[in-house]
Amino acid sequence: PGSGNSTCEACDPGNEADVTRTECIPCTPGRFYDDGVCQDCAPGTVSKEPKALQCEPCESGQSADSARRSCEQCSAGRFELNGTCMPCAQGTVSTQMGATVCDETCQDGQQNNTDNTECVGCPPGFAGTGGTCSPCPWWQLANESNLTVCSQRCPPGHFPSNDRTLCLTFTAGYPPPPVVEEEESPALAILLGCAGGILVVGLVWRGLEVVASRVQGKD
Repeated sequence: PGSGNSTCEACDPGNEADVTRTECIPCTPGRFYDDGVCQDCAPGTVSKEPKALQCEPCESGQSADSARRSCEQCSAGRFELNGTCMPCAQGTVSTQMGATVCDETCQDGQQNNTDNTECVGCPPGFAGTGGTCSPCPWWQLANESNLTVCSQRCPPGHFPSNDRTLCLTFTAGYPPPPVVEEEESPALAILLGCAGGILVVGLVWRGLEVVASRVQGKD
């Protein structure tokens, strides 16, 4: 009987065997040749041509696209870290593309906007330091922007609105809330008021407002 070829031939560098092991095919862009197999480029590296033997790292301030075929600049609001574009941390922004650091820190009374490209003032009803704005506690308000503390309080007979931006007048038949002497001390107030046969109960503890459902009063 005749003798056949019983050996397998190795593919040339930059190529790998197809799934049927009958022919060699080149490594596609975004991949590289490694010990007979085509592998995906690592994050932050790319291969632009087929049959690549290695992937090239992106330049500073850039990251590889999802296909690992080209490098792209980090957009404003992000920065490059180990070949990956990362969003700026809370209270910091980057205004230019290709940043390697978020080089601007928001001042007290400010925070970064949603895309981390600029610092904006804390809106009315909020205040803060360190690049973070927090809502005012229930007994205080802030009717201006860029505030670091919620230092305003309503006069007797008034209470802050839900958005903590203005004072509202108590309706006749409803008693005013208790005076809170210290910001950090817990405040517990039970407000009872009758108007038109309706009983309203409000419970406030550490800024958490829980209003019970209205209960029809008895004649």
